[in-house]
Amino acid sequence: MPAPETSAPQQQQQQQQQQMPQNPMPQNSPEQEPKQLPMQAKQPLPRLPPTKALHAPPYPLPVPSNTFPAEMEAWQGDGDPAQQAADLEAIEQRLDGAEAVLGAAQAVLAAKRAKRASEAAMQVTRVLRDGEALVQCARRLLHPRHVVLARAHTLLVDACATILAAASRGQAFPDVAPNGHEHHPKEPHDSSADGGQSPAGGRELDPVAVAMLLLRAAHELRATQDLHCGAQHLDTAKLLLDMQHALEFLLSVAPRQLFAAFPEQYGTFAKASKADHHLKQEHVRISSLYR
Repeated sequence: MPAPETSAPQQQQQQQQQQMPQNPMPQNSPEQEPKQLPMQAKQPLPRLPPTKALHAPPYPLPVPSNTFPAEMEAWQGDGDPAQQAADLEAIEQRLDGAEAVLGAAQAVLAAKRAKRASEAAMQVTRVLRDGEALVQCARRLLHPRHVVLARAHTLLVDACATILAAASRGQAFPDVAPNGHEHHPKEPHDSSADGGQSPAGGRELDPVAVAMLLLRAAHELRATQDLHCGAQHLDTAKLLLDMQHALEFLLSVAPRQLFAAFPEQYGTFAKASKADHHLKQEHVRISSLYR
C-alpha cells in the first residue's frame, strides 16, 4: 500500500527535526562549552613605553622672583639701595647686549661662513672680555649665588665653550681689550698675575687659559644651579658637557697646569680622569630624560 503523500509544510518540518541533535543540551547547562573568543582578544595587550621623568621643561621658563632662594637675590655688604639698584640695572643691560652679540656670533661660526668668521671671532672675544669685567663688577655688588651673577658666569662659560669649539676647527681668536680695541701688549701677558683667570696671551687667545677660565666660571655657576635648578635640569646637563669638554682638552694638552690650578678637584691624573668620566655620564643621564 503506498505511503500517504505529505504536504510541503509537513516535509519542511520533518527536515528540521532530522537536523536537530538527538539529545540537545540545555543552554544553562554547566557542561556547555564557552563561546570561542576571537584570536585578537586572546592576545596580551601591548606594553606602553615608560613615561619620561620630565622634571623641568626643556628650557627654563621665567620663574617669579619670590621662588628664588634668599641668597640668589642677596646683596654683597651694605650700601645705598638706590645706587645698588642702578648698578644692578646697568649690569643687566650690559648682559642683555653681550648675550645678543654672542648669539649672533655663534650662529655665524656654526654656519662656517669663512667671510664673516674673523669678525664673529672678534665679537666672541669681546664678549669674553666683557664677561670677565661684568663678573668682577657683580662680585663687588652681589652675593656669590645671586641670579644676575649666575647670568654673568653663564655668559663667560658660553663664550669660552664657543672659543674652544671653534679653535678645535682651526679658527683663530685675536685678543681684545674689554673696550673693543685689539690688545697688543709689549710683553706676553702673565696669567699668574690675575690668578690664572684671564685668557690673554698676546695677539691670540690661549686655548689652555680659556679652558681654565671656563672651569672656574662653571664651578661657580654649578653651585648656583644646585640651589634652584637641581640635578635634573637641562641647563645643568649643558654645563656638565661644557665642563667635560674643557677638562678633556686640558688633560690632553696641559695636564700639569690643570693639576696645579685645581688640586682638589683634578689634582692628579686619576682624579681628573674620574671627574671627566662622571661629567660625561651625568650629561648622558640628564639628557636622556628629555628624549
